Amino acid sequence: MRQVVTERETEGRNAQEQSSRLQAELTRLRQELQEKASQEDTLRQQMTEKEEKTRKAIVYAKQKISQLIGESVSLVLQLQDPR
Repeated sequence: MRQVVTERETEGRNAQEQSSRLQAELTRLRQELQEKASQEDTLRQQMTEKEEKTRKAIVYAKQKISQLIGESVSLVLQLQDPR
């Protein structure tokens, strides 16, 4: 009888230790998940900002190209028709 009680106490302690380890692991994994989610949000925000900068640069480049084409046409016309 005493041996059975001792075995059950040992099993109880082992179960508590395992539970504590699993709780610690769960806490660590939750924290890691939260950090990864935060990193993902930061990367998404950075990507959105870079996409916006790229879009603005493309719009500016198109405007500049149009301006230069207009100036080129104007210069060609001036060369063809000197006044």
